[in-house]
Amino acid sequence: MIRYVCLVNDKPNIVVFLAEQHRGDCLGCDGHPVLLTPNIDEIGGLGARFVNAFSTCPICVPARRSLISGQFPATHGARGNCNIRTPYLGDAL
Repeated sequence: MIRYVCLVNDKPNIVVFLAEQHRGDCLGCDGHPVLLTPNIDEIGGLGARFVNAFSTCPICVPARRSLISGQFPATHGARGNCNIRTPYLGDAL
């Protein structure tokens, strides 16, 4: 039986690694027959990989703001990548 003791001073050590501008199945660790991605493969092998994740928006800026804020694009105001006329993210929180 594995037992985990949580101390009051324990803080989580979380790093969110977002690889941009490529499809999720274009990784060597996912078994791609041609592409070699040794650095991303090592990072993925040392932590947790979420292979079945979904986004609230298919556009990168609103999707990242949603991930950081926990809000939908309609709430935080960024609905596209260009001409974003929304408050700073800190103000939206």
